[in-house]
Amino acid sequence: MVLQRLLEKAGHKGTCVNGGAEVLDALEQASYDAAIVDLHMPGMSGLDLLKQLRVMQASGMPYVPVMVLSADVTPESILRCEQAGARAFLAKPVVATRLLEVLADVAANTRAETGIQSVPALPVGDGVLDTAVLDELAALGMGDGFERKFIDQCLADVDASMGQLQACGERQAWEDFREHAHALRGVASNL
Repeated sequence: MVLQRLLEKAGHKGTCVNGGAEVLDALEQASYDAAIVDLHMPGMSGLDLLKQLRVMQASGMPYVPVMVLSADVTPESILRCEQAGARAFLAKPVVATRLLEVLADVAANTRAETGIQSVPALPVGDGVLDTAVLDELAALGMGDGFERKFIDQCLADVDASMGQLQACGERQAWEDFREHAHALRGVASNL
């Protein structure tokens, strides 16, 4: 929601989908200058998406540079993304201005290249709420209504993630638990 709004505010057109398979479908059906994906998407990881996309491109599909977003900023994760063909890796929480800079660079240089741009996360503050995120949204002129909607959506996502964590714990479905914990971490990093 925030990413799409940010891109639109900056003059970009975007398509939002809910998982890796849907990303591949969208890239197959239309032309895009770049794709922005999460490393941990529902159904298909960002790494699996990158590998599948490279197979599709080897079969004649046009090259589309992929930017990966993740809170998992270990050197191993960044290296795996690079080896799978990512053009950029941005740490969550993503700084809007940096995202737009990297997107402009990636889209302008659309030929397949080796190497990856890695953008570190901002330092985590001591407070419970990082007002810099809301300040950044305000500076982009998205309006108070959008900020309120953003906060409401984050709170709804937290509630949903907590419910899923509870259910997964009761079922001892630890892989699902891990995925929902990662989703909760992502929501928390937005605030």
